[in-house]
Amino acid sequence: MPSLRISRNEQGRWRVEANGCCDARSYRREYERAFLVQTLREGGSLVDWDALQVSVRDRKGRVHTIVA
Repeated sequence: MPSLRISRNEQGRWRVEANGCCDARSYRREYERAFLVQTLREGGSLVDWDALQVSVRDRKGRVHTIVA
């Protein structure tokens, strides 16, 4: 039976564990959305977005791009 567990680790980062899943893409999208929200809440900024991708800059200045 498929299962999904989303939790926070000791540093407060999201952790996703997917076991026996048939549609791993939907869980990956959920993880990426949580990562974007967390980055923005921690002081990050939106760099660029369009219909296919979103780019954010974290507090340390690193740019992360999530592609649809």
